Amino acid sequence: MILDEIQNIIPELENKKRFHKIKGEKDLWFYDSFSHGLYSADCDLIEKISKDNDSKNFLNLSLEEGMKLLGFCKAVRKFNEDEVLPLSPESKCSVMINTSNRCNLNCSYCYRDKSNPSVSNLQTVKKTLDYVTKRYKPEASEYVISYSMTSESSLDLPLLKQIADEYICYENYQFKETDFIEDRFKDFYTYLKRDLSYISNLPFPKEDKTEVTKYLNALLGIRNLFELLNMSESMFKENDRSEVNKRNILAKWRLYRLNRWGLEIKYDRFIYKRQIPFVTFWFMSNGTCASKEFISFVKSCDINPLWISIDGPKEVHDYNRKFNGEINSYEKIVNNIKIFHQNGINLKASVVLTSKYPKPLSIIKHLLSLGFNQISMTPVRPGYECSFNDKNVNQLLAGYDEVFEELENTSIRKDFSLFYLLKEDMILASFFSFLNRVKIVRRCSFDDQIVVNSKGEIYPCLYFTDNKDFCYGNIEDGIDYRKINHNILVGQRGTCNECWARYLCGGTCFYGSYKTNGDYINIDPIECIIKKYLAEKCLKLIIFLREHNIAIENLV
Repeated sequence: MILDEIQNIIPELENKKRFHKIKGEKDLWFYDSFSHGLYSADCDLIEKISKDNDSKNFLNLSLEEGMKLLGFCKAVRKFNEDEVLPLSPESKCSVMINTSNRCNLNCSYCYRDKSNPSVSNLQTVKKTLDYVTKRYKPEASEYVISYSMTSESSLDLPLLKQIADEYICYENYQFKETDFIEDRFKDFYTYLKRDLSYISNLPFPKEDKTEVTKYLNALLGIRNLFELLNMSESMFKENDRSEVNKRNILAKWRLYRLNRWGLEIKYDRFIYKRQIPFVTFWFMSNGTCASKEFISFVKSCDINPLWISIDGPKEVHDYNRKFNGEINSYEKIVNNIKIFHQNGINLKASVVLTSKYPKPLSIIKHLLSLGFNQISMTPVRPGYECSFNDKNVNQLLAGYDEVFEELENTSIRKDFSLFYLLKEDMILASFFSFLNRVKIVRRCSFDDQIVVNSKGEIYPCLYFTDNKDFCYGNIEDGIDYRKINHNILVGQRGTCNECWARYLCGGTCFYGSYKTNGDYINIDPIECIIKKYLAEKCLKLIIFLREHNIAIENLV
């Protein structure tokens, strides 16, 4: 029986779709895409047994060797099928609203339609929000709304401020008469009168649900409500306390949210806690504006961190990201970074890696020197002068080697700061996917998010905006669902289904595939090289940490 078990599994280790073999310093390791696991075995033992799968080789094993091999085979044998469950519907709804195409930079790899400023207006944005929250996904638990993704947000500031003022209408934190626990309303009124009837500038209501509801909604806009209620920060969860401390500067919609939480905590015996979907307000910036007005708005919306586009040292940044008129932008942005930091704004660097400077570790060290503590680096999309191709992609891979060498060296010293710095970066995506036991079954939320341009037209992806072949409809008439190919899994994309790294990768960018092939389903070969290489480097890093007995649980 032991011999049969071993003989059944050993040939399967050569299945390139399922297993990927990596030789560590001590053992031979197998990544199994079926189980999304790593299994170690004695190198000499596996090589000895694998040779011709001859039964004589098995019979010559010692009892200790046989039991070691059987343990390895049993661990692998638990997973005989490549089972990937269908994707469940997202509870979050992701929407990008492109308020304009205006930008004061003229980046070498920009994808926006520079000939068309296409400025939106408040009415179009409100119609979009109405469409998303009432027709597209009214059941969503959270609406993640991103603005100005094809423009510089500081140029759209007047419109963004108008939009922020409208958010009270979409977050629904105002009280309703049904929020009161029916048989406790009288007691609630008594406590409320005791606590707040002394406020002279806000007439206290009579004992009537309609009047009390109006009164509570008036309380939501009071900045010092916690002081009036004699509430302390200790009454809030630790991750909510920072927002409590910002209550004097928060935008009105965030203040309503915060005060609603406070009233629910203070009067939890009398008020139902409503499960209200968040409506998140988010934007990023190219860092060219650090005016008092812009900084104040960033703080009021609690954009934390604020993403700043910067490509690294001066020579590489200025090569790609010049002002209109070919004027360098690096020094202006670095000066503004200092101003943001002086004003207590946490920043995250958004980097585009190009063939002109394929040195991610040098970029990381430079950005650390500027005070960034979060970094996201993405190779430039195909189709540009600075894109990667089969002649120069190895330079980027060599650059990634330097990063992983640094990760190994710092982990030996029990310094995991670089891991945290790159936690949301493409470099360590496979690393954290493995640690979190998550199979990446698709590239992104393509076809599950919507992007709306200033005309109200709906697209599946930011990069496809204004490409009429990918226009799915508009906010007036809705989406033509016949045009949507939902849930395109990695196994449905060209050669991905035969690749051992498919669940560490998820496939290549749909836009990159389209630019390369004219077909967004098949893969972009250069991105495939990059992502498969990073997947293997991440597995090697995990093996390195395991073989050196370096605990990595705290990184999850």
